[in-house]
Amino acid sequence: MTDRVTEALARFAVECAARDHAWCAGEDGCAEALAEHRATVATDAMAASFDVSKELLVYGGAWPDQTWSTTALLKLVETEAVEPPYRDPRRRILRVTTALARLGERGLPPDAVIRTCLGPTLIRQIIIHVASVWVLAREGRLPREKLGMLEAWLAALDGEPALGGVDEPTLPDAVAAAINGETARVAQRWLRSASMAHILGWRLDGYVETDLHEADLTLPAGAGATSWVVDRFTETYLDQWSRESLDWELVYLQDPRATAERVGVPLPLLEERPLTQRQVVDALSRRLSGAVGNDPVAQGLRTEEIVHAIVGLVRGDQLDAAHELAARAARNAPDNPHLCNVLAFCLIPTDRPSAHRALDRLDGVRDPRAQGTAAMNRATLFLADGDADQAEQAMAAVPDDGQIWCWDPVAMVRGEALLLGTTYADWRARASVALEQLRSRSAG
Repeated sequence: MTDRVTEALARFAVECAARDHAWCAGEDGCAEALAEHRATVATDAMAASFDVSKELLVYGGAWPDQTWSTTALLKLVETEAVEPPYRDPRRRILRVTTALARLGERGLPPDAVIRTCLGPTLIRQIIIHVASVWVLAREGRLPREKLGMLEAWLAALDGEPALGGVDEPTLPDAVAAAINGETARVAQRWLRSASMAHILGWRLDGYVETDLHEADLTLPAGAGATSWVVDRFTETYLDQWSRESLDWELVYLQDPRATAERVGVPLPLLEERPLTQRQVVDALSRRLSGAVGNDPVAQGLRTEEIVHAIVGLVRGDQLDAAHELAARAARNAPDNPHLCNVLAFCLIPTDRPSAHRALDRLDGVRDPRAQGTAAMNRATLFLADGDADQAEQAMAAVPDDGQIWCWDPVAMVRGEALLLGTTYADWRARASVALEQLRSRSAG
């Protein structure tokens, strides 16, 4: 689309120059105005296209080093720090600590990143995971003796008074008891004092303690400013930032250099991610007028944490537990489009009519992320129904960019539910194959 303001400023600059800059008082202000506007347009374009997940994908499986962007380093830490320490734990810990070291060289204290910013999410993820295996073990579906590395966490749940009088506690029961009980307090003390290796290894029993000072836990401007820096490099969508992070971003956009000095990080580090004032104001407006933002909605968990927890449960073949958590969250926040989407996602393999009803609640939703996810869920659902025409229509509304967890559309046509971590573009390609298979089967 042609930028009419740029065209107008360009014509003005040419004509002003032809008049010996009589219109700008002979100070070449016309050219400066054009250059400033072009810079603003370029920043707007870069800000709109910025995607945290893409930044990390650039490096693939490479080892983190000084050539990595701050976004890629922080996203790797955020992603791998909360993963259960089952698969190649030594390599995972080394990757995360290496990335933290590189961040420390850039002025971001590793302890502040893990203990202050990502720590609360890590604790909630540990509680969800431990609660899920605790419930399975009680039901006899998972031998407790195979969960040695989690035994101290499981023992903490055993001792929760809130669970003592419950004959058959469910996952939400266990999560709520742990988050509001002694388990969470034990976890907070552990997070504050355990060595970094034992935090990343989820080791609660016999963990090595480390001496920390307050200065290790935040940047000079405090915890809110520290969280802002981490938010801007780990969350693509400003709707997922804390309110205080949005406030800090507005302050930064007004005076970048002074804000960087106040917060205590190099200005070039903050300049790695472009953002505009309009993006921040729009995010604040959506937060005031709709069901967006990352506020707690169920068992003290935030929307993104619930989505991540549900994906983790599905990956662990615990679809019933995932559905239970999604249903509870959607009941607590019925206007939250992301929770409606994740509930529909959980229902697709087992209860397609209910999945359709959950997606019907998203008609008219304005959030672009929710729209894209809903279109993908609808297309997947119609493929499972065998309705090729409706599936193709829904596919047209699926976006091109972004990382997703989804049901494999090719497997869905075969009547199988196979979880897939991929991009929207790859999902679209597989959905097209599934669509062709569906039509061939109907024609035959």
